[in-house]
Amino acid sequence: MKHLTILAISLLGLIAPFLTVQPTLAHTFDEFEVASYISLAEGDILIEVDITAGYLIGADVAQSIDTDGDLSLSESEVMAYAYEVMESITLASTDSAIDLQLVTFEYPSYRSFAQGIHSIKLHMVATLPESQPGTYALYYTNTYAYENVTNEYSVNGFVDTDAQEMIDIMQQDRDWDQTSLELTYTILTPIESSEPLDWVSSSLMRAIQSIVVGSYYVLTS
Repeated sequence: MKHLTILAISLLGLIAPFLTVQPTLAHTFDEFEVASYISLAEGDILIEVDITAGYLIGADVAQSIDTDGDLSLSESEVMAYAYEVMESITLASTDSAIDLQLVTFEYPSYRSFAQGIHSIKLHMVATLPESQPGTYALYYTNTYAYENVTNEYSVNGFVDTDAQEMIDIMQQDRDWDQTSLELTYTILTPIESSEPLDWVSSSLMRAIQSIVVGSYYVLTS
């Protein structure tokens, strides 16, 4: 037993230097990742889409966003890219389509994105179509893809912290590649409609309280 303990300690000493670079090694190599997070809030649906390019393809993706070719990402370029992504996103209730509004977006430096270190994050908001107690469903689809590479998707639904006493998620059904989600939820108590600007203010406060690498913009028009 003593020899095994010494061997374990010795091996730990050998691999310790590599443990510090584990986050970098965990980054995707040649995949284009699209992660969607759908949060049900008091009267609103908050959607975050995170886009990450593996470092083997990151330079090509960054170049496609950098339309003026100056090797930097600008507010206008990322905004245009955000609206391009949104063309592949749909949200609907059982009865009808639900309009999405882009309210904020975050982006890192050109180099950081190209190396697959940080993501572009889009923040959207929509009005929760139901406000009275009952069980309802939302249907979300995001098929945005970068051509000629492996596209990986994930999608998850949550209840916003401030609405956990009002809303409960009952079931989440995803398709095989997670480009779509059927989210079944229950409204427990009547919900009063909220003003969009209230959510923008709340979003800003959360951004200030968290560590954001890159730039953060709020669309007010």
